[in-house]
Amino acid sequence: MTNDLKNYQQIGLYHDNPTITPLQSCQYIACVVPDKSLQFTNDRLPKFNIASGIYAKFNISGVYGDVLKFIRWAYHEWLPESGFETTTKPSFTLYHKNHFLSDDGSFELSFYLPVQF
Repeated sequence: MTNDLKNYQQIGLYHDNPTITPLQSCQYIACVVPDKSLQFTNDRLPKFNIASGIYAKFNISGVYGDVLKFIRWAYHEWLPESGFETTTKPSFTLYHKNHFLSDDGSFELSFYLPVQF
């Protein structure tokens, strides 16, 4: 708000698997990534780099509640059958449309699940 951002990417960073960890105990970070060409009047903002690596990418859309159902499927059905294992890196979402901010309550996002052979 201090920098009056208008265009930015929204990212959700999951530090826990919400299908295993009770939701009230899950660690989640909501992030915004501003356009790199912007000049800030206040640059006292927290910064975080997502670790590079191999991620399985899933493009999904739905409404509130569908993300948790998808994460459960990705970790408990897709992952064991894929031949991959997950890593200690956090999974994350890139929101193309955020259901909390959209008038119709729907979302479009890309979910990135860290994997290794």
